[in-house]
Amino acid sequence: MLWLTEWLCAGIPLRPGMRVLDLGCGRALSSIFLAEEFGVTVWAADLWIKPTENWKRTCLRHLRHYMELLFAKHASKERSDAISDDHQPR
Repeated sequence: MLWLTEWLCAGIPLRPGMRVLDLGCGRALSSIFLAEEFGVTVWAADLWIKPTENWKRTCLRHLRHYMELLFAKHASKERSDAISDDHQPR
């Protein structure tokens, strides 16, 4: 799966110190790749994999200063129903 991350990064000028949001990071393999290869800080969130599981992988690669691991929660049905299609940002 890292081939996709590599392919996407070819069109993005990533530099050390930049911040990247990795939504749906899964086991954080792409997040680890981004931190190692580009020196970016990655905010990685997933709905199914707990941050504690990804933290172990992050620490094994000595990347704890480059990673922020989050547990994504889906919005409740009540909240998603409250947002209409015609909502315009101010």
